Amino acid sequence: MININNNNNNNIKDKILQFLKTTEFGASSTEISKQIQHNRLTISKYLEVLQAQNLVTQQEVAQAKLWKLTEQQQKPNILVVDDEPHVVNLIKLSLASDKFNIFEAYSGNEALEVLKKNKVDLLVLDLMMPGMSGYEVCKILKENPLTSHIHVIILSAKGEIKDKIDGIDVGADDYITKPFDPLELEARINLNLKHSTQIGKHPITKLPDKNLILEELNKYIAENKYFNVYNFKLNGLSKFADEKGYKKHNELLVLFQRLINNNTLGQNCFLGHTINNNFVLIGDMKGVDEEVKVAFEKMLPYIDSNFKELKLDVNMLSGKEIQEKNLDFNQVFDKIT
Repeated sequence: MININNNNNNNIKDKILQFLKTTEFGASSTEISKQIQHNRLTISKYLEVLQAQNLVTQQEVAQAKLWKLTEQQQKPNILVVDDEPHVVNLIKLSLASDKFNIFEAYSGNEALEVLKKNKVDLLVLDLMMPGMSGYEVCKILKENPLTSHIHVIILSAKGEIKDKIDGIDVGADDYITKPFDPLELEARINLNLKHSTQIGKHPITKLPDKNLILEELNKYIAENKYFNVYNFKLNGLSKFADEKGYKKHNELLVLFQRLINNNTLGQNCFLGHTINNNFVLIGDMKGVDEEVKVAFEKMLPYIDSNFKELKLDVNMLSGKEIQEKNLDFNQVFDKIT
């Protein structure tokens, strides 16, 4: 039995929680074990304790069991980028530590490295830095489909109209001039984060995400009309990304989105895409699952004839079954995905 009052044990718990804060989709016990540098059996026991304390939760994603923080533990991750350490420290002190997880970087290149390794929700970004400027960082961020959804607040001593327009041109979401009011900065951060969660789009395909899918399911069920729900799941994506790179991975997602659209042209339906890469199709069409399967098999050789591990799984739930079992929208989503 683990003595959770032991200082060393609490240290391990903290390390697990801190590591899970940096992950977007969670991590397996093996991944956590490697990061924390303790054997997997020990880590599994600690995870059970943390689960009992409602600090972490476990879910199955693509046949892998992943651990992630419970909702109340998931504070927004803010990356502060400025070449002046005293400015970074001032911003960190200005933001309530119980509301945000703060990352820091002192150059443009360092900021990009932090973004590669961590899930970040918002950047507070200086413009004038040695080497790579804030304009360049913002442009790179907004041009990459995997990071384009991250909000950027420019915080700069450059306060001319031209500077602000240049910031907008590279995709910045907000602009604050130095010296800044800490209360205003936190208010702007909260506003941008609120707007970000309302957007509800997948960062690559721009399709509606899980929350909007659930809203649409609720509408169909409430209207009591005939409809079917399909879930298309691409298996082997992680390995494909590792071998072929994320540019190819992103292109594949967009191609598959177009494939579904082409096979549902002219039909009254809704298509959404979750962050776990479930493409959920809702509508009164029939037989679209077989059509998409055939089209996907034809598309595979053009994606990469040497990569054989991409597979398409399809689940379908009929409106009749939904009505007979009186399923609500959450139950439908859970069954289909």
